Amino acid sequence: MVLSFSSRKLSAKADDWKRLDEYREHANPKVRIAADKLIGATKSESLRSALETKFNAPATSVEEQAAVAEGLILLGGPASLQFFSADRIALDTPERGVLRLKSLVVLDPKSAAPAAAALLAKLPPGEAVVAIVTAFVNRKGGTAELTKALAGKKLPADSAKLGLAAVKATAQPDAALLQAFTTAGELTTTGWKLSGGELTSFLKDAAATGDPARGEIVYRRSDMNCRKCHAIAGAGGLVGPDLSSIGASAPIDYLLESLILPNAKIKEGYNSFVVVTAEGKIVSGIRVRESKTELVLRDSEGRVVTIPTADIESRKDGASLMPMGLVDPLTRQELLDLTRFLSELGKGSYAATPGKRVRSWESPTPSKENHVSVSAAWNNDPALLWQPAYSNVSGELPSSEIALFTGSDAATKVGIVRFKIEATTAGPATLTIPEAVGLTFWLNGKPLTAGKSIPLNLKLGVNIVTVAVEWGKRTGGLTVDLDEVPNAATRARLVGAK
Repeated sequence: MVLSFSSRKLSAKADDWKRLDEYREHANPKVRIAADKLIGATKSESLRSALETKFNAPATSVEEQAAVAEGLILLGGPASLQFFSADRIALDTPERGVLRLKSLVVLDPKSAAPAAAALLAKLPPGEAVVAIVTAFVNRKGGTAELTKALAGKKLPADSAKLGLAAVKATAQPDAALLQAFTTAGELTTTGWKLSGGELTSFLKDAAATGDPARGEIVYRRSDMNCRKCHAIAGAGGLVGPDLSSIGASAPIDYLLESLILPNAKIKEGYNSFVVVTAEGKIVSGIRVRESKTELVLRDSEGRVVTIPTADIESRKDGASLMPMGLVDPLTRQELLDLTRFLSELGKGSYAATPGKRVRSWESPTPSKENHVSVSAAWNNDPALLWQPAYSNVSGELPSSEIALFTGSDAATKVGIVRFKIEATTAGPATLTIPEAVGLTFWLNGKPLTAGKSIPLNLKLGVNIVTVAVEWGKRTGGLTVDLDEVPNAATRARLVGAK
């Protein structure tokens, strides 16, 4: 995903407003979402009430609500402040209340902070807590306002821990806000601190009792977010260094230190920048490139963010994008296993290299599946949203990563995933599947012949291969290789999911 920040003002004429109003009800949700944002960007005030109505409508999807909120933020003014006001947050549904609060943070962090403290005290621990805290730390002056609002408040311990994690995930964690969450949650200071004989003993145990297989499971856990930032054999994020051969190139004590103290030694080219825009947005990320007119960063979510130089109010070096305290919740054995896993990467059975094996996948997000038929998955229906999924080091996509598809006409237990092949020269290729039972393949929406060896006819450009997994017939993971056809002129490569 590519984002761009600019203070450039847009304008629209009456005919444009009419066209925007039509697009707002377009059949394609992507068009509707774009129209909702453009209403705000073009200051189309006459369409404000239409946006407000859509935001409050129960049938509006989460994605469209977020777009509507962005449109109303861009419209700005007292009317937007009133629409997102604290009294409305308290009366709204939890989901809309959180979005309303996040929007108020953008417009006025000071008035949003007391409402946030109240909401954090009653929300169940989860993603909403992280989203609220992240909204404040990404806004100029937001951390100070939230810190003041939390003074004297009590939060559930688990919510306070999530708040701490969200603050630590920033390039420059604010010490006062960290203390505010620690106090509000009545937490004790914990963390891994290994030195001297304790460090020597830990490293010895990592080599003797650390299990790399268990460590890979820890690495892949969603709460660790390792794959979001790091890639192995090209599968994963681009924010941090590729880890394919880290075990063969770095000593185990260095790996352990990197887990416990990510800011101690930051690999060259992976230190972050913290930018404050003229509109008060705080953006942090790894520099991709820079020119006289723009700065391009890759943020912790892997998004490429373009910031015009003229819109930069201030900038400074930041810390590692790997959060401090990420491994603090791990047990000693889990940390031993994770350290051992990293130390084995690039060696023996853990030597993985990019190539013909599919390692980057996409799976449909559950929030949209029940609104579409199963066929939407292989027909590239725009109503279906996709998220990254990655094979393990051996190249197998575990069955746990293949989510059950709950489409409106799903009669059997079917898992859906897909991968992409980019052909710079069109022509034939072959998919090789060691275990093909219960699998059905489509190439660009057309069914393929079933079997362990499946011929492809790749078109120029990006080709999408969709796989349906019938769980009643198989239980294992999924391994697929892309093979060349002898003497064919085809030139193709597997595309990363992120």
